[in-house]
Amino acid sequence: MKPVNIVLGRFQPYTKGHQACVDAAFDEVGLKTVLCIIETPDNKVDERHPFPTSMIIPWIEKMMHGGSHIQDYVLIKNADIAKIADALHNKGYELASWTCGTDRYPDYSRQCKGYWEKVGLPEEPKCIEVKRGDDDVSATKAREALKNNDEKAYDKLLTPEWRGSTFTQFRHQLLKVMEDAGNQNRYGKMKPLFECIMEAFNPLKPGVYKFSKGTIEIDTKKSEVIFSRIMGSETLEYHIPLEDVTKVVQAYLSKNKSNTSIQHDNCGIIYQPLPNTVSIWDSKTSKFSFEFSAHELQNIVKK
Repeated sequence: MKPVNIVLGRFQPYTKGHQACVDAAFDEVGLKTVLCIIETPDNKVDERHPFPTSMIIPWIEKMMHGGSHIQDYVLIKNADIAKIADALHNKGYELASWTCGTDRYPDYSRQCKGYWEKVGLPEEPKCIEVKRGDDDVSATKAREALKNNDEKAYDKLLTPEWRGSTFTQFRHQLLKVMEDAGNQNRYGKMKPLFECIMEAFNPLKPGVYKFSKGTIEIDTKKSEVIFSRIMGSETLEYHIPLEDVTKVVQAYLSKNKSNTSIQHDNCGIIYQPLPNTVSIWDSKTSKFSFEFSAHELQNIVKK
């Protein structure tokens, strides 16, 4: 296996900040970087992630051949170190270091320190912090420049390979996503699912809570919670005992370090501390019908 550094992100778009992480690894440990791209499917774009992965990859490949210290890229679902290690192994790479900005350093360094043996790495990866503050380069500022039709500001934030033609292409895509968001149906403007759960359970308040794709109904008379999700022309319903949903919410609030999984005949509710998600599992389809990200959960708790 070839030892490599990794830089993780959706690259919406790829900025000088991302490249600073790549360069820092090469300068500090002499390793080239494999970009771990968190996938954004074409049908899952939104205003924070307007560029599908299929749009990002051609520009990443261009950089790989331009002497940028980028070795390769892999596609991943989230920041779980076990899944990252597997994706790297499948392409003949070994995770040896992980470069990130100040905001991500506590989480990524914890994963490197706590899980390297469990995922079969020969030694603990070195987590390299690239100091950053509020005034530094960010993908958010690049998207703002696109919104404002400010090509000069956009170019200052990006590496040379991304300047020029990407401005028109990416601005067109961003405006299209913003227009689609403005035309969403009544569900599109509802609150995120887990925010509704937290409102309902902290403290417990019976009632119906609407979210982006359906509803949560807290029925204290029947002592159950009904999760309803809109799927095309049909609505899926999951009836879970009130006590079980409460246990999972409490596990999240207490920052339980082990999985809390409660199964029923046709569904289950699961809390996973790594990668910090709460999910509703459909036994018939063997798929998660609802899944809430760590980022979403953390934002909700701050409110």
